[in-house]
Amino acid sequence: MDESTETIVMQGEVVNPEPPKKRNTVLWVVIIVTLLVLCCCCALLAGAGWYLWTYGDAIFGLEAAAIILAV
Repeated sequence: MDESTETIVMQGEVVNPEPPKKRNTVLWVVIIVTLLVLCCCCALLAGAGWYLWTYGDAIFGLEAAAIILAV
């Protein structure tokens, strides 16, 4: 018997001692989708932060309040 192709014979049936290897494709899909959602959320937060940094004074009227407080 060749050692590289080791098999066990039980009652006339050839049985492979090693179980077949499983691929966790569902786990990888969940991980990839989660990372994509997190990246989109981070991009959305960065865009909202930039927009508020640029146009926040005009939106909330903070410049007028600062002028009133400075007087």
